[in-house]
Amino acid sequence: MSSHLFLTVTRFSFTLGLALIAANWLRSLGFINDIWIVALILATTSLGVAVPVLRERELTNEPFGQLLLVSSLFVDFGSIFLNGKHSAGILCWYHCFHVL
Repeated sequence: MSSHLFLTVTRFSFTLGLALIAANWLRSLGFINDIWIVALILATTSLGVAVPVLRERELTNEPFGQLLLVSSLFVDFGSIFLNGKHSAGILCWYHCFHVL
């Protein structure tokens, strides 16, 4: 299980790094102002995209399909967390979880 977590974190870090490079390039061309929002948009792998593809290929019960599902879930939560932290600061997350 720890190897799955390592692969998931590595994949997300690599994808986010590539997205930051692309967003920085877009900023240098003058198309965007905020590289973090664009990088998070580019790096997000939605479960809404992954699940139908895995079902079509009949990989949902296979170890590889499960790894992709966990990775997509981790990336979705990571992107939401980073977007919230970037947009509203850490206090927003403190207040959101304090209410729960």
